[in-house]
Amino acid sequence: QAWIVHPHAKKIQHESDKTIVSRTQAELGLYIPNFASLVEAPPVVTRHEVGAIPQAGVGHNQKALDFLRSIKTKRRGISFCGDYFSGGYMECALWSVDQLVQDLEDQLQDSAKRG
Repeated sequence: QAWIVHPHAKKIQHESDKTIVSRTQAELGLYIPNFASLVEAPPVVTRHEVGAIPQAGVGHNQKALDFLRSIKTKRRGISFCGDYFSGGYMECALWSVDQLVQDLEDQLQDSAKRG
């Protein structure tokens, strides 16, 4: 599934699915040999209005990570999770939940040690 979400994708969002899929397969083929032959199902293009998926400038992810690290040391007991820190994708949300669970486990272990 090809998602055209980057602001520069606005130029191609009105092209046919076939055109977008061919272009995507050709571009990915530069990095993954024979990429097009690995696609089993008919590809589908999902279109989002430009701006529907959050885009962040260079350095945003590092600033978000620095913020999360500072919360761990300065504000124990406050946690964040969600996809709003790095791009609005499922992987980001799942990563943040994994981090939250780890933080909670660490806090519970610290509390148990202190009695």
